[in-house]
This record gives sequence, C-alpha cells and structure tokens, in this order.
Amino acid sequence: MKNIIKLYFLLLITVGYSQQNFSLSILSDISFSNKDSTFNSSGVELVGMGKPYPNIMIMAYLHFPFNNDKVSIEEVFLDLKNNLDLKLGYFRPNIGFLNKTHKHTYNFISSPNSIKYLIGDHSWSSLGISAGYELPLKWKNQISINILKNTIGEESKTSFHDHNFTNSIQDTINNQLAYGLIFKQGFIINNQLKVKTGFNHINGREKSMNGISFQLRNDTNQYKFWLIQGEFFKANISDYHNGLSYHPNEKLVSKYLLLGRQFNKNFHLGFIFDQWIYDLKDFQGSSKSLYISFAPKNDDFVVRFKISENETIYGRSPLGIIQLNWSLGPHTPQRY
Repeated sequence: MKNIIKLYFLLLITVGYSQQNFSLSILSDISFSNKDSTFNSSGVELVGMGKPYPNIMIMAYLHFPFNNDKVSIEEVFLDLKNNLDLKLGYFRPNIGFLNKTHKHTYNFISSPNSIKYLIGDHSWSSLGISAGYELPLKWKNQISINILKNTIGEESKTSFHDHNFTNSIQDTINNQLAYGLIFKQGFIINNQLKVKTGFNHINGREKSMNGISFQLRNDTNQYKFWLIQGEFFKANISDYHNGLSYHPNEKLVSKYLLLGRQFNKNFHLGFIFDQWIYDLKDFQGSSKSLYISFAPKNDDFVVRFKISENETIYGRSPLGIIQLNWSLGPHTPQRY
C-alpha cells in the first residue's frame, strides 16, 4: 500500500504542477521543553495543493523527519465538489475538529492527551473514499459516508517530537473495512456569532466510536475573536490500540474543552482542559494547559508557548514547551 500511496502522491504533484492554481509550501519547526536536553524538530513538511479544475482540489502532505524515521505521507487525496463532495485517496476522516487539522497550525503546539490516546499523536489517516451531501435545510450542513481501510488506533504515525506518548504502527485486522457516518452543521446566529456542531460514528475492524463536537466563535473581525471548542468521544478500542494491549471489551472516553482569545493579528491566548477515562482498567487522568501564540509580523513565522499540569498514562508532571514555526509558500502555520 505504501508504494501505491507514493505513486499517487507523485501523480497528484505532476497533474497539479502542469495546471494553474497550484502551489508548493515548505514548513518546519524547532522546540525545547523542560524534559529535553537539546533542541528538537519534527522535520520538514512539503505541502502541495491546487485546483487544476474549478470543482477539483488536490492536496498532498509529505513529511521528512530529522530522526531515523522514514519519509512519510500524511495525506494525499482528490476532492471533487459537484452535487456530491467526493474525497478519494489517503486522508484524515473529518471527525471532530482536531483530527483533520495539521499540527503545524495548532496554536497549542500538540493535541490534548485524551485525543492522542484515541486517534494517535499525529492524527488518524486512512486509505478510503468519502461522499458528502448537503441536506435541504435552512442552515449549512453536510452528511458524509466514509469507507476506510483502517480505523482508529491502527495505523497512526509515530510522533516525531512527543513528550508524552509514542505510538506504533499496527494493522491487525486484514480483509475488513471500517465505515463512518459524519453529520456536520453550521449556524449563523448573527453577524458575529457562529456555531458549528458535529455528530460522528465510526464502526468496523473490531472497533467502534461515537462522538460529538461543537464550536462557538464570536468574531469582532477576522483577527479578533473568542473561541469555545470541545469534543467528546466514547470508543470501544478492542484489544490493541496505538501499540498497547487492552482487554477486548475496553472502552475509552476522550474529551476536552478549549477556550481561546485572538486579540489581534499577532497574539492568541488560550486554555485547554482535557480528560481521558479507561473503563475496565478503572484508570483516568486529566490535564490543564495554558498556551500563547505570537506571530511578530506575518503568519509565516510563529512563536508558541505552552505550560501544562500534564497527566499521562505514565503519571503526572509539569510540562513547559516553546516552539518556533515557519514556512515558505502560501501554506502558513498561523491561522485565523
């Protein structure tokens, strides 16, 4: 499958580069924490994206780590928008908010532990197809059906710079597929206030997951807003998940709540509370994090800080991280 994905990546780059409206970006970072003895970096990420035709978008993410890990493809897919929104390739299923978001755009540097334990530190990608349709409602919405080669906790990539939890690549169930049903909605309350909700269901390959997500955003303008965001998932993670063995009937509850304030184009401040609960093991933990993101001039260079009262499956300890992110090209680390 890896060779197929690599060929697909090269095909998309070739097709896209031969057309107009195509771009390439390079992103990287450097970080240091109270648990490090030297500076670290996740490596270099190459992002290709474009629209060779008005209703077709291509997207490809290629990651070059600085350690001994091999070059990896994070996503590579075609998105065809017509009456249906069809996505085909190797992509991150559109569950919640964080799984589809790449880490270099996180104001808070890394995912909450509860989300890491569910989908992996570097999110969940799968070879598959997704078909989305907008129902005839008065508000923005999309219901999508996903057919996927693998499910949560099987083939998530290892973290290239993770202070808490390391995953291993594991694909234990052959000749079976996973299926997803996702319903997203968006409501415009007034000129400033917007609400998004999501209902998520994944089933197959001896695992299942149900969850809800919500986001409330109050905009004064593009660069000044309040943000409240949360996700809640309950999953049957079977007997093997993210490289660790569990009871076959183990269930994991993952949830977080984020409060963020974008003050202007340069400065963002936020707080995250998250909790994870293993049912049969009767084992749980929670973390609290304060984070700051500062873009001194433009959105292609960002300095980020995070201080956490951090509880992992290995214990509780304070964690402080500083990270610098930069990019060359239109795909930038700072988002609004």
